[in-house]
Amino acid sequence: MKNILVSGASGFLGKALISRLLESGFNVIGISRSDCGLQNKNLRFIKADISDYKKLHLAVKSIKKIDCFVHLAASIYYGDDAKDNEEMVATNVLGTYNAIRLAKEKRIKSFIYASSMSAYKVGGIATETTAPNPESLYGATKLAPEFFSGQISNQCKTYILRFSGLYGPKRDSGIIYKIANAYANNKIFDLGQDGQDKWNPLYIDDAVNSIIFFIKSNNKNPSGIYNVGLDSKVSIRDINNILVKITGKKLVKFSDKKSSLDFFMRVDKIKKSGFRFENIEKSINKFYQYLRGEKT
Repeated sequence: MKNILVSGASGFLGKALISRLLESGFNVIGISRSDCGLQNKNLRFIKADISDYKKLHLAVKSIKKIDCFVHLAASIYYGDDAKDNEEMVATNVLGTYNAIRLAKEKRIKSFIYASSMSAYKVGGIATETTAPNPESLYGATKLAPEFFSGQISNQCKTYILRFSGLYGPKRDSGIIYKIANAYANNKIFDLGQDGQDKWNPLYIDDAVNSIIFFIKSNNKNPSGIYNVGLDSKVSIRDINNILVKITGKKLVKFSDKKSSLDFFMRVDKIKKSGFRFENIEKSINKFYQYLRGEKT
């Protein structure tokens, strides 16, 4: 049975991943600054700050064997507050450096890093060979640590997963949540634009499945960067139309204000490796049913 170390255990993706790993029979060591709220005989939770290497090292010192380290710990901030930006840099940059340092010290054979679509200039089409050009400090803090992986590339397989924007149960933010929640509560939602924003969002189940895909591959896939997002570009209107079909109602009000987002992160590489994404109609329906169930 594989032992999987997961940082960011209390986060949206971390909790979803750990739950699935436990269901699949893995032993999990979860690391986070706050309790992940999960209990299982095969889960060991460690309260630690990923940006403090001394404490991190002591926390995992007694663990003899770790097969894979999934590094999800991250801080997201887009404001101007210096203190919040410093915390984000410490968590995302120093924290990832510490994670890689730990993987090297513990001789872990597989390292998975959750990077972001924000490493690219958001617009047009991006493949894994597209030159990164982050437009935010957050994007820069996710891109910079990708270069650290070279420190352990001769020791273990390193998978850098550039995730698109996530949505799904237990995340109550983002445009997909706002629209699906309006339908779940039978309320009109004024979008304030024409609904032509286009991108390839990522359902939480696909994000979790992509990580487990690499864990279960037994390091057969080559190290490197993999884009992870829906395998087709959709607009806000497309998502609304799916919900109209599900509910038989039209609850979103559009305006003449032009949209600004048109970006497609191609996912050919991960698909060629054998991974398959869930149909977006199925994902949106699952999310809608979850939100609807929360209100009944």
